[in-house]
Amino acid sequence: MRNRKQNCRCCDDDKEKCSFRETFSEKGLRFTVPRQLIIKVLNDSKDSLSGEDIYNLVHKNNPNIGIATVYRTLDLLYRMGMLSGIKGPDKVTRYEIAGKNAHRHELVCVSCRKVIEYTPSIEDKQREATKEMQIRLENKYEFNINNHLVRFFGICKECSE
Repeated sequence: MRNRKQNCRCCDDDKEKCSFRETFSEKGLRFTVPRQLIIKVLNDSKDSLSGEDIYNLVHKNNPNIGIATVYRTLDLLYRMGMLSGIKGPDKVTRYEIAGKNAHRHELVCVSCRKVIEYTPSIEDKQREATKEMQIRLENKYEFNINNHLVRFFGICKECSE
């Protein structure tokens, strides 16, 4: 019988090299299949997701995983520092893997509450100005900044028509 490399469900890495599995093990916690699948959904997403979004994506292929399991897992991952949660203008918390999108820029419609992330499209001059501001703030307040969120509020095209 050959030794086959087994990939982790959450990140497709070799099970032995999965940082999520390692963190759970270090804390003496079980790395259950539902936890792995929830992490996989978050890992695979380019956007931050609400608990309901995560539930719908996980439940689609795994109907035995309930919404309470999803929310308990999100709470655990958040408390372990593995997730960051951002409460949007609609008062819904959206989650992502900690550090995955450490610098976020959004446009928020105050009418329909739509959020448009524009981080990937910001120009080099804007990046430099943001970086300079971060350095000045860190120096002035003796504060280590590891991520930021910039939000502009207004009315989207659809709502202004």
